[in-house]
Amino acid sequence: MLVPSIKKNRGGINTGGFPEKILLLSKYDEKMLLELHMNKSNKMMIERAAANLVARYFESYVDAKARTSPKSFHHIYEFDETGSKDARLFKRKITSTVGGTVISYNLINAKKPNREGYPFPQKAKVMEAGTPIVIKPKTSQFLQYRLSDGRFVRSSQSIVENPGGDVANKFTDEFNSFTSIKAKSVLKEYRFFEKVNDLYKVKRRLTIPRINSLSISSVAAQAASDAKQISTQIGAMLND
Repeated sequence: MLVPSIKKNRGGINTGGFPEKILLLSKYDEKMLLELHMNKSNKMMIERAAANLVARYFESYVDAKARTSPKSFHHIYEFDETGSKDARLFKRKITSTVGGTVISYNLINAKKPNREGYPFPQKAKVMEAGTPIVIKPKTSQFLQYRLSDGRFVRSSQSIVENPGGDVANKFTDEFNSFTSIKAKSVLKEYRFFEKVNDLYKVKRRLTIPRINSLSISSVAAQAASDAKQISTQIGAMLND
């Protein structure tokens, strides 16, 4: 009968430092999770990347919806360019606060005139708000309009009660609906948090050999450095 020999070290079993290695790896995991979830800088960078991803999805979604429903969204694009990415009159704003990261949009001025050559820089803001427009003559006493039957009428001013048609709050309502219903599914579809976890697994695999050889000076410092690299990499992928 063969009996396996057990190496002893000064009266104890030689474990090859296995308990110490398990403890070091546990400390690495604990520190990594704390750095990713609690470190303000890392957390903010990851949250901003997630917010930018959701915002980009939303913008493409609005472009597509505007092309199929131009009457509802023509006001947030340059004249006659509804649904075009390069003609958007809305610009995203990502703000980091104590409570988290917030996505918002500013409506910007139009640069191009309408078909008649008249400029209307604030078309997006005015039409989205549903603000009535008062039109007054600049160089004469009256405004003159030609009716469909050919007759002309004059007035000292003209009020457009519903500029742009039925578009008031269309963009705002669409944004609120998207963020409350579809934002989480966007992150899930893109595997956003899985990507963060995948990067963590890569860093962990690279650290294990150093722990096994006991050549790592500080697992806490290594975890902090790796977490910083992960958040930076995620931010570089999705922030703009």
